[in-house]
Amino acid sequence: MQCSTCQHENPAGALFCGECRASLSEAGSLPAPAPGVADTVALPVPTPVTAPGPDAVLPKQAGGPPTPRSEAMLPSADLSGPEDSWQQYEATRYLCAAVHLNSGLAEQLVEQVLEEPLLGIARSPGIDLVAVMRHVVAARARHLIRDASLVAAIVLMLISAALGSGWLFLLFFVLSWVVIFVEAYQARWGATAHKLRRGSFTPEGSVPEIPLAKRRLTEQQLQRVDEYQRGNVTAYRGFDPFVGHGWTLDSWSFALDTTIRDDEEEPVEEFTAGELQEWIRSRVADLDLPGLAVGDRLFVSGADVHHDGRFLVATDVRYDGRPATDTGVPRRPVARVTEEMLESLRERPEDRARPYLAVEVVGWGGQLVYTLFLRLHRSASHLFVEANHTLLPPLHWAYYEVDDLLMRPTVRQFLWLVLASGARWPVMILLCVPRTARQLFAGSRQRRRQRRQLKSIRQQFTFDHGAQISVREAASDLRSRVPQRFPSLGPLEAVLGPVLRAVLGIFLDNGGRTLGYHRYFQILDKEMYTKVAEKRIFDALAEFLEDRNIDAGELRRRVETIINNSLSIGDNNNFNGVAMSVGRGAASTASSGKPSI
Repeated sequence: MQCSTCQHENPAGALFCGECRASLSEAGSLPAPAPGVADTVALPVPTPVTAPGPDAVLPKQAGGPPTPRSEAMLPSADLSGPEDSWQQYEATRYLCAAVHLNSGLAEQLVEQVLEEPLLGIARSPGIDLVAVMRHVVAARARHLIRDASLVAAIVLMLISAALGSGWLFLLFFVLSWVVIFVEAYQARWGATAHKLRRGSFTPEGSVPEIPLAKRRLTEQQLQRVDEYQRGNVTAYRGFDPFVGHGWTLDSWSFALDTTIRDDEEEPVEEFTAGELQEWIRSRVADLDLPGLAVGDRLFVSGADVHHDGRFLVATDVRYDGRPATDTGVPRRPVARVTEEMLESLRERPEDRARPYLAVEVVGWGGQLVYTLFLRLHRSASHLFVEANHTLLPPLHWAYYEVDDLLMRPTVRQFLWLVLASGARWPVMILLCVPRTARQLFAGSRQRRRQRRQLKSIRQQFTFDHGAQISVREAASDLRSRVPQRFPSLGPLEAVLGPVLRAVLGIFLDNGGRTLGYHRYFQILDKEMYTKVAEKRIFDALAEFLEDRNIDAGELRRRVETIINNSLSIGDNNNFNGVAMSVGRGAASTASSGKPSI
């Protein structure tokens, strides 16, 4: 059966084209009517399928060819649905709106991401990080105008007080209140805010104009962000290597004896870890999971990067010819390594630099991102298989404020914003001077920080180049393990409750907070991603070993153990808003509505 859109030959009885996914029930794909039969129904003309842009990653098609290695995972793409669907950009939209509404968040992202040229940048799957950072720059420019205006109002108020003019003092006080109100109004109902509404947002169409004075430096910084977002190297800081991909739900590993023959009369066919990984990659890429992407990622500690010239690059092209041992040259972690280096690290593993096959599924418009990291190690007699499951939960409820706003404020919302601006006045007055100074002298502050870092490198010969923050992780919904209420205390709860929460927080939250799910179906989808990915990997392993005359019986026994130790959700399980733990040391929460924040 030939597709009328792309002319691809499909098997008889197929409903959709295996090449372009167009419906085969359209006029051009139906058999011609018998001679003499009148056409009484006008069949619709097939709609051409729009080709995705060069930066898009397509969801995998069942039965399609394996994704080429060079295009296996483009980290900046959101894979949750059709390319023209507004739902695929939901997480990006919420974060873009959040930086306009939250001055502290915008300041944190600028100082820990844009203004750290010697550090790596953690990848943020499921969102367009460059679009978010462009909104950060625009929000900071508006915040500077607000803070500078407040500084001017403070000066005028002090002059009025010195002159003894109460009316002038009151006038400038009211003007400072108006400044806070106008900025808050613009953030919620201004021109940029309208582009962030549900159904009208796209990362390209909502990008605000960058101020001319900051354009050159900002474009260089955004180019660096894009480079790391699309790269295949993560330079992490501290203990957890999978920074940017959320929190580890579970992990498992096992070793298989590859000398046991399936057929005693035939020899075992030798193979490499790279060959096995390519087979698993192709089999997993064939899964018909919306939002699936498969690719390689190298993890190396930012402290170890400093002593390994393979993973460092000069921050300025003028220093490209300098030797790696020159400690006077500012360097940062590389964003991408070659396929040859990844293959070398797979075949000759190192302790400090470890390549993984990343199986990533982006769901719920980028609000739920599941990743399975798989590592294979082949020795002369054994095959070692390691898997780590990570999850990025939905964004914190505080970042959903944009959905509660109408196109124009109601009288109640307008009055609430006026009162809220007045309530914020003392804090804004106290912070406006340091905030203005930090923005006006950001360039000199960044140069001083870099000089201190280079001095530390020359004197101590050590420096941690790992990413300080993951934008997506920082915005995730993490909740305290401490109960919010203690009904058993009765009337004493108002007095003893805060004390108990503070004491319990020291002990309970020290081991990590719980992941906050917003929908029960998100828990089920995470389970689906895990089980589907694991089953395909297990099947691919068994097929590969049997093809090389290696007994897969031990593998099947290991798989049964892993499956039996995992959590399953059935008809008899009920998680109505209660906490549910998944894996060793992991925890999660489900809520039926917005938590109090």
